[in-house]
Amino acid sequence: MAERDAPKAKSHMTGRRDFLKLALLGSSQAVLGATAHSPRVSRQAPIGLVIGAGAAGLAAARELRANGFRVTVLEARDRIGGRVWTDRSLGEPLDLGASWIEGASGNPITRLARSFGVSTVLDEDEWIFYSRDGVPYDRADVVEVERGVNELTRDLERLAASLDRDISIYEGVRRVLAGEDLDPEEQRVVEAFMAGLESNAGGDVKRLSLLQADQGRGFGGGNRLFPGGYGQVVDGLADGLDLRLGHAVSRIEHGGEGVRVTANRGVFEADFAVVSLPLGVLKKGAVAFSPPLPSVKRDAIRELGMGVLNKAALRFPRVFWPNLDKFQNIAETKDDFHEFLNWHKYSGQPVLVAFSAGSFARQVEALADREIIGRIMAILRRWWGAGVPEPNGFKITRWSRDPHVYGSYSYIPVGSSSAAYRALAEPLAGLFFAGEATNADYPASVHGAYLSGIREAKRIRRRR
Repeated sequence: MAERDAPKAKSHMTGRRDFLKLALLGSSQAVLGATAHSPRVSRQAPIGLVIGAGAAGLAAARELRANGFRVTVLEARDRIGGRVWTDRSLGEPLDLGASWIEGASGNPITRLARSFGVSTVLDEDEWIFYSRDGVPYDRADVVEVERGVNELTRDLERLAASLDRDISIYEGVRRVLAGEDLDPEEQRVVEAFMAGLESNAGGDVKRLSLLQADQGRGFGGGNRLFPGGYGQVVDGLADGLDLRLGHAVSRIEHGGEGVRVTANRGVFEADFAVVSLPLGVLKKGAVAFSPPLPSVKRDAIRELGMGVLNKAALRFPRVFWPNLDKFQNIAETKDDFHEFLNWHKYSGQPVLVAFSAGSFARQVEALADREIIGRIMAILRRWWGAGVPEPNGFKITRWSRDPHVYGSYSYIPVGSSSAAYRALAEPLAGLFFAGEATNADYPASVHGAYLSGIREAKRIRRRR
């Protein structure tokens, strides 16, 4: 949702297998607060607020509006999309947040893209693996790596089935490989395997639950990318909605009589609100609730993890790399840039995108841009020679430091479970909750966020 969604890289080494009754204005005829940004409206239809203009919030608002509700969307940023962020500062559209439709067959995002006339291209998922010395693996080596990874995955599944209490994936790998005499190259493959898991989850393998590793559902049909940017989909969702950008919410009062929402640009009152704040914002306590959220919901917020997956997109004066989809760096440690996307293959732009995840991504965020670029260039020159030119433009994300999200997408840590997603989704008096971290079936994905917004809109319709 840095949205899965923020964005997720998929690898052969990974598999992917989201009260107090208020006397509002002293009147039961509460309306949207009468400020310069919130004109009075008639009470001909139920009035709702949606907090957050990401995929979940826009889906809820669009569905409610289509069914006769009057809805206003409050968004803290000066743009819509949340963790769907198509940037054009390098001259062409580039997704710095979510990138893929993860499983295009039957996926609601596929349907939306078609309805909005947005083109997508299939990710053929062709990789080159590079050794620590910069030498590409030959086909026999790749087959051997895949065999070893598949065997390790099966061993982890068998171990998980035998456990009576949860452990981390890291601990699971340690137990499975106990007594194995791995040579240095085999150890590097194991590190790359764990790095791939961290890219999928955004969290460290030392924190990721082994028992919950296969939670959630998915779609088939391969993954697809957006040459013109994922932002085209959120633009389509937002068309015709009452959007208020630059409205950062700080307080939500809620009860059986309605809601009162305080933002930096006014106070808004309505019959109900859909809260689609990212899990990271909820964990920070950046928005106050009155009355406070019940303990079961606070526990769910605390128990779930907020991962981070960052991108460093480098634009070059020319293409000097092979025309395959992705490149894997089989490094000494998982704390490195392991996965690279060849964006040129999909967009025609001379752009490579490097991914960093988990605690390594947070460490990298503290570095200056040029230090980050220097680390990436060292890898590229090890692969393709000293003649690799300097980039003539770059964009670097720092999702965990973004005050509107504080991370990329949710994951299940050791000792938690998908029940936390369901607890976070439970409505309260006047409040409904959406977002990828409220979708136990499809967490950490754009489609999960979108479906959660539709879910809450339908719930509101049933109750009204």
